[in-house]
Amino acid sequence: IRPTYAAYSNLATAFFDLRRFVDAARAYKEALQLNGENYIVWGNLGDAYQYSGDSAGASAAYQKAITLAQKRLEVNPRDATALGNLALYDSNLGHFKVARESLDRALRLIPNDADVLLDAALVYYNSGDVEQALHWLAKALQQGFSLDTVRNAPAFDGLHGDPRFKFLLDRYGSRHEGSSP
Repeated sequence: IRPTYAAYSNLATAFFDLRRFVDAARAYKEALQLNGENYIVWGNLGDAYQYSGDSAGASAAYQKAITLAQKRLEVNPRDATALGNLALYDSNLGHFKVARESLDRALRLIPNDADVLLDAALVYYNSGDVEQALHWLAKALQQGFSLDTVRNAPAFDGLHGDPRFKFLLDRYGSRHEGSSP
C-alpha cells in the first residue's frame, strides 16, 4: 500500500492523541511532504513540536500555518474556521493582540460554533487569562464540543488541578452518562 497524505495525517493525529509527540511530528512532516498546503496540518505539526519540546520547530510550523491561513482568508475573508485557527496559532507564538482580533472576527461570524469557541478558550488560556479560558471552554462544551477531547488535550494539562475545570468536566460529563452512542 502506498503512503498517502491522509494516512500520514491520520497516523500523526493518532500518535498525538497517544501523546507520542515526536512520532506525531514525524508523521505530520511526512504528510506535509505529500501536500504542504494545509494550514491545519502545519498547525498540528506546531503542536507536536511544542509538546515534544522543540520550540524552534513549533515556531516555524506555526508561522507557516499562519501564512497559509492568511492566504485562505484572502480568498474568503469570512472563513471563521480559518480565523479561529489563525488566532490560535498567533496565540501559540505569543501574539495575543493579533490573536484576539482574529478571534473576535471569527466569533462575530459564527458565535455558537463549538470549534471556534474552543479556539477562544485556548487563545485566552495561552494568554494567561484562565477565567476567560474557562468561560469559553464552558461555551464550547455547551455547544457539543467533545468532552473526551478536552479532558485529554495536552493544552489543558495545566488546568487539571483547577476545581473550576473539574467542575466543567463533571457537569458536561454527567450530561452524557447513560446515553448510548
